[in-house]
Amino acid sequence: MGKQNNRRKGALTLLFLGLSGVAAMAAPAYANDTVDAIVGNVWVWTSLETGDVVKDYLTADGKFTMDTGASGTWTLDGDELCLAEATGAWAGCVIVPQGRSVGDSFEMTGFDGNRWMTEILAK
Repeated sequence: MGKQNNRRKGALTLLFLGLSGVAAMAAPAYANDTVDAIVGNVWVWTSLETGDVVKDYLTADGKFTMDTGASGTWTLDGDELCLAEATGAWAGCVIVPQGRSVGDSFEMTGFDGNRWMTEILAK
């Protein structure tokens, strides 16, 4: 009976560790909680100068797409989020404020130097 209990404990431990790994892969935590909210959702940028609207979609594997057709990779270093377009046509970084979540709107300066109102929408 002792061996059977040990096997059961071992199986439960493996199950727990396996589920913990799945949970960790499903919801990566970034150093910036606003980026946590952005990844997997829709980040809408509206130019305060021109009214132009751009939608960004960041994925947990470090890739992004935009409704403009642009795509590429993104990285995060502290609060600095950098995007690099896949063809090399452009790249830039922005400072993302902490403490924003899905449904929040907040003003940011884009890497183009312009002011933008951004909003995080649920996908």
